Amino acid sequence: MRVPAALLLVLLTITGCNTPRPSATEERLLQIDSLLNHDADSAITLLEEFSDSLVRTPRDSALFALLSAESRYKTFIEDTSDCHVSRAARYFINTGDRHNAMRALFLQGHIRITTGRTGEAIVSLLAAEEFADTSADHLYLGKIYSSISEIYSKIGDTPQETEYAKLAYKQYQKLDSLIFIQESALDYGLAQCRNGMSDKGLPLINKILKDAMSKNNVEMATTSLIYLGTAHLWNNDWVNSKKSYDSYASYNHLSNLPYGHLTSYLSCLIALNSPADSIKMIADTVKYLYGTEEIPFDYYIYSNDYKNAFNTIQREYRLLDNRLISKMRSDVGNNLRNFRDNKIAKQKLDIKLEQKRNFWLYITIALLIIIFALFSAIISLIYKKRKTNLLRTVELLKSQKIEIKETLDTIINENSYLSEKLSSLSSVDNVKKSAEYVGYILDINYS
Repeated sequence: MRVPAALLLVLLTITGCNTPRPSATEERLLQIDSLLNHDADSAITLLEEFSDSLVRTPRDSALFALLSAESRYKTFIEDTSDCHVSRAARYFINTGDRHNAMRALFLQGHIRITTGRTGEAIVSLLAAEEFADTSADHLYLGKIYSSISEIYSKIGDTPQETEYAKLAYKQYQKLDSLIFIQESALDYGLAQCRNGMSDKGLPLINKILKDAMSKNNVEMATTSLIYLGTAHLWNNDWVNSKKSYDSYASYNHLSNLPYGHLTSYLSCLIALNSPADSIKMIADTVKYLYGTEEIPFDYYIYSNDYKNAFNTIQREYRLLDNRLISKMRSDVGNNLRNFRDNKIAKQKLDIKLEQKRNFWLYITIALLIIIFALFSAIISLIYKKRKTNLLRTVELLKSQKIEIKETLDTIINENSYLSEKLSSLSSVDNVKKSAEYVGYILDINYS
């Protein structure tokens, strides 16, 4: 049935009118979202100046919460509450906005890391991974895997740390960004060293270092040297670890080393029996920058200060105990998540099998219907053909009957004609015979 052109135009107009379009507030928020990619400071300023009266719809509210959390993340402002971004995540999940759901869940996980809720953070980050587009969201997937690797590093689960550092490195390699690739390579290399695979981790870190030095990239070179010094420590190579930190000192002052690395350098000096004044100078720097609690155990043993050595061991024990508890919680969370995932996977498999059975059932029914239809069609064709042939035969017989009747009429007419002829012929013969007989008698009498 053809739809009239006028009716079709009306339908298209109604459809166009019913298509949802972004509100003015949403369009403004999307502009700020684009700005976040290259100027986070300006974006956060615009968000702080954004009027609450403009946020009218649930989507506006969710977008505003997402962009606020992401702008703080990109400007290194730590959030202490994830309630707003969690509501945004629920909204995006419920409305099917997978990309923004992934972003919100990642930020939720990041906030939970900073607030020490590592188990919940892993759950959020793995949920974010499920919403990611594996063909496009390489940057976010890299961040997700890096964050999970960082959590496992904190709780001392080096196999998981290495696995997720590797996943992050692979995702960043798909980006056209050298800095992300180099930093993820350093993380992956160090994770391998922590996991007892220094033969693989050290060459990777050295490769980044050589590339940075060949391009005179001082920032990446100093970062690589810090990673290299730590990597050698995990390999119990005090000599090369000290050499790496000394090389760093040729670019920058040792006091500018990141938190924890100056303590590692102090341990190298003690293990290698360096001059006492050098050891004391670094120890005093550690005390000045971080406090006496950051002085390592081996320095107190070196100084014969056994009381502080015991206190340091106690602190480290509590730290390791907390890490163990966190790891146990993480393992419990992983087990529960695996149980849930396995249950969901089984349900999905059952649904898939049921769908497959239904599919083949529908196919079988459809085939039977088709076969029945074809059989009926064939029978109908045969019946129609026979009926047609019979009708043709009847018509032929009728025509033959008429022809036979006409032939019989012709024969009857001819018979009548012949009979008349024969009758007339019989009369002539009798006259002739009578004349002959009379003539015969006359001949006898006159002779």
